[in-house]
Parts: sequence; structure tokens; C-alpha cells
Amino acid sequence: MRVDMNVMKMSETTFGERIKKLREENAFTQKELAKKIKVTPMAISQWENNTTEPKGSNLRALVSLFDVTFEWLLLGVQRKEVIIDNAACVSIPFYENVAASAGLGTIPINREFSHVSIDINMLKGTSIKDLVCIKVTGESMEPVLLDSSIIIIDMTERSIRDGKIYVVRQEEIIRVKSLSYTSTGIKFKSYNSEYNDENYTFQELSNFEILGRVVCQLSYR
Repeated sequence: MRVDMNVMKMSETTFGERIKKLREENAFTQKELAKKIKVTPMAISQWENNTTEPKGSNLRALVSLFDVTFEWLLLGVQRKEVIIDNAACVSIPFYENVAASAGLGTIPINREFSHVSIDINMLKGTSIKDLVCIKVTGESMEPVLLDSSIIIIDMTERSIRDGKIYVVRQEEIIRVKSLSYTSTGIKFKSYNSEYNDENYTFQELSNFEILGRVVCQLSYR
């Protein structure tokens, strides 16, 4: 059986590295880039140092100026259309009744699972036995993670690397957010500019667990 699928694999580079790469490839100084998108040179410096990230109109201005996609700028990846052939596939557990909220939060119903088949070449660098799939619900992570898409999670990746996307359990709610450390706790970042970032102290996260890092997103055609 052959299945058409859009696949997006997450990158290991940081947002700041990608901004700096684009700026240098276009021979802009930080001051010149700042002038083009109407921000301060300090903002460009903070983005390149991964201190902050642009949102809303600033993010759209960068995408337009450098002619890249939101996915590449935020995560270093492009969507790829692939045709899945069972001969080159592996099966990954898919917990259909567990949803990672990119919105207000979804409570898992049970632990029954089926399987999703994916081209093994898209999973290089990961251990297949440590991967699981769940569905995204909500719009707070768009345009990067789409509502109702399927994400693949590496359950061994439970240490925060700033700016990477993780599935977490907060109280009894399963959520998907970009995480980074602050001086007093952890910031939960949404990519949709209509959603505010959430800052929690370590004390507020006493009933909190990282379930794994998002390594790939699937959407079927």
C-alpha cells in the first residue's frame, strides 16, 4: 500500500543560528536588518542569541524578507511530500485517544493504541522503539504544528533544550509547547501570536512531567 503524506522533521539548529545565517547570507549587518523590518538592532541581537524570538508582524516580516517558510524559520525544516511504501516503513504506536493540546488542554481518555506507518528514512538518528504518536488539538502552535496533525515523540528526550517542542503533562492535562528555561522556572511558548507565552516558577511546576520531544509531524493528504 502507498500513502501520500506531508512530513515535517524537526531540526537541531537553533532559531538564533538560522536568523544569523540568513542575515549573513544576505550581507546585512544587524543594524541594516533591523532597519528593513522596523525593529531595533538590540532585537536582532537578542534573536540571534536566542534570548527572545519574534512574533506576529515581526515574524511575518522576516519570512517575507528572506523568502522562507514559518516552519524553516522557527524549526529549521521544510514540509516534504513523501509517498510511503510499506517496504520502507516502520510501525509506530499511535495513541488515538490521547491528544496533546495546543490550546486549552486535553485530558487523555485511555491508553489503547493502533499504529502509524512512516518511512524509516525520515527517522534517522532516533531509536524506533522509543517513539510514539499522538494527535495535536488546538491552534496555539500554528503555523508550525497544525490542528489535528499527528506528531511523533521521542520518549527518551526529557531534558529541556531551549526552544525545542515538547509534550508535557501539567497536572492531568497533556500539552505541546516550545519550552525554555527562565531565571525562575520554565517558559511555555506558543507560535500563534494570538496566544501569550506562559511563565511558571519551578514551585508552580511541582506536578509537571516532560513526556518527550516532538521530532516529526505528519499530515495525510
